Amino acid sequence: DDIFSVKVRVVTGNEEARLSAIGALSGSANANGLLADLGGGSCDFMELNDGAFGRNDTTPLGHLRLRELSGGSREAARKEVSRHLSKVPWLNSVDGRTLYLTGGSCRALARVFIDQVGYPLHVIDGFTLRCGEARRMSGVLAQAGPDSISQIRGVSTSRQRTLPYAAAVVEGLL
Repeated sequence: DDIFSVKVRVVTGNEEARLSAIGALSGSANANGLLADLGGGSCDFMELNDGAFGRNDTTPLGHLRLRELSGGSREAARKEVSRHLSKVPWLNSVDGRTLYLTGGSCRALARVFIDQVGYPLHVIDGFTLRCGEARRMSGVLAQAGPDSISQIRGVSTSRQRTLPYAAAVVEGLL
């Protein structure tokens, strides 16, 4: 505020979900499913109905916060994910529809998935993966230890510490 003479306002989780959805719709105008914006402190949701906004919510399931909430335990993280997702009852109504993932952690996961499936392009935008394959890989990463994670190409050292927690959230959503 003082440095740039600009008023700063922190958006709410629901506003963040809406802004992320606007970004997703700019690339896929008729998006139909669930947008999940996975950040460090929260995971924000927006239902997308053929390009129109639906219900939205926010949970404290950011990759940094989940690591904190779980005390660093992968199993506790999965339980926290289940507990918080169950508090958003409308999520069940988007089963079978497309899951649109945004946020830095999701981009890091996409890089791993691209490498694992041998996807010929190393372009994240528009990358798609079948639910079963995404669930399997997310489950493996959610349980992976530091030694395994450190062997994955293209994942920065800072992301390596929290990638299993991001994967636990994605696994829970799938």
